[in-house]
Amino acid sequence: MMQHRVVSDFRKIFIITLITGIFGGEGRTQQAQSTPTVPGHSLAKRVVTTSPMRSRSLATSRPLQRVTTRPLTLARRPQTTSPAERLRQGQLQREQMQKRSYPPMTTETLRRFVTPTYAPESLDRVVSLVHSSNRRSTVETCRCPAHPLGSIDREARAVSAIAETGQPCIIVDGGGYLRVPAHARNKLGAAVALEALAKMGVHAVNVGTTDLAAGIDFFKDLQTSYSVPFISANVFGLDGKPIFDRCRLVPVKLSDGTPVTVAVVGVARPPASSDVGLTQALEQLRVEDPKPHLEKLIPELRKKADIVILLAFYTREEAPTLGKSLGPQASPDIVVCGEFTVGKQKDYYLANAHEIDGVWYVTGGFEGRQLGHAMIEIDHKRRMKSLAPKLIEIEQTIPADPAFTPLIEKFQKGQTELFLRGG
Repeated sequence: MMQHRVVSDFRKIFIITLITGIFGGEGRTQQAQSTPTVPGHSLAKRVVTTSPMRSRSLATSRPLQRVTTRPLTLARRPQTTSPAERLRQGQLQREQMQKRSYPPMTTETLRRFVTPTYAPESLDRVVSLVHSSNRRSTVETCRCPAHPLGSIDREARAVSAIAETGQPCIIVDGGGYLRVPAHARNKLGAAVALEALAKMGVHAVNVGTTDLAAGIDFFKDLQTSYSVPFISANVFGLDGKPIFDRCRLVPVKLSDGTPVTVAVVGVARPPASSDVGLTQALEQLRVEDPKPHLEKLIPELRKKADIVILLAFYTREEAPTLGKSLGPQASPDIVVCGEFTVGKQKDYYLANAHEIDGVWYVTGGFEGRQLGHAMIEIDHKRRMKSLAPKLIEIEQTIPADPAFTPLIEKFQKGQTELFLRGG
């Protein structure tokens, strides 16, 4: 009797275990397989399902498991292709940002904000170098919800605050003002940004490699309309003649009355296979190796200028290689790196200046969110004695310069027209 009861109990345990394994395992497997997958995603998520096969021990033992894989399901926000809808969303986002309250800085607070931390005690023998780069067709505030930065009218107010401190200012741009591909909307943003720079009194604008995608006529129109001072020492026409001025000489007078001449030279790196949209542009021009041109030009400029600044459309990792290759006779004092370095953290950009073999390498931010300010101290031989750099974040607490706000409105109106035409 006891033997039959034990056998019966074991049969019940076996049947319950078998049924649980079949229906439980199939249920979990079906649930895992019922979730839709996203085509094109190679990510896989590990899914553990219970197998119908069970161990032959008592029912309290843990079942055997098998591991299967399925693509990871990613939720995608639907994208609209309607220009009118994209325009409406952009306007709504701008309105929401404008409603935020940003108490403006006072004049004194702004002056302290734009001044480098380790500025020289005396400004009698100081020249301020104001430098930007990598605008990528951007003139408005970035739409970062956590920490919005930028806007060309606030940048203009920061530049005027630097000039108000009394020392002479030299304003330059290292290139990268065009976002590629060079379609109508991106060319509009670059044109408005360059118009604003010309209005600020920029002394030299380097022609970056990616900027050439806009075509030669783009630069000619801006030179004619706004007198934008483009420079490049290694961009030539197919006839071998330079398309732009190789350099510019900027005479300034220090606060103590000493005259100083600053030479600004511009170069672009030779095109790479990864550059987008340059095929058509390269049918009208060629970008040569900058090294032989700089080795010839900079020693000539040393006879005329006290300080030499090189605007180089290179990343700050690549620019020192170019600088070291020039040798001591052709080395500049400062290199403004114009190309953006992808994949770095914010601290990388804020620590934007480094001295390598006596040459300072600085960067000018990204998409108009930052502005570089380097105070150059001049010794009594009219050579660079020291440099105090700072990368200024264009905060929303910087008051907007009302003279530049119409340029943002011009950009927004042009974007609206292009959107409505389906651009």
